[in-house]
Amino acid sequence: MSVSGNFMVTTTIKLFNQICHEFLINNIIRQLNEIQDGSLWFDQCFRDKIDNLSDDDAFTRPIPKIHSVAEQYFSYASMEKGMCSQI
Repeated sequence: MSVSGNFMVTTTIKLFNQICHEFLINNIIRQLNEIQDGSLWFDQCFRDKIDNLSDDDAFTRPIPKIHSVAEQYFSYASMEKGMCSQI
């Protein structure tokens, strides 16, 4: 294969990898948004689950060693923000 042929193959592979990478990133972002606010095929999203939760219930630990809903949600939101900043 000629030098220009190798360049063409290499360029095509790099472009393909970039497109796949962007597709995967967009898919992950879409899934994170659906978990938080969208409609999910397997259950309710976070917003549907916590909309009717009182402040007292949200910050109450059901068992001393178990995190409250507010603590768990904050942990998820922090993780999501960290993941999105890495993308």
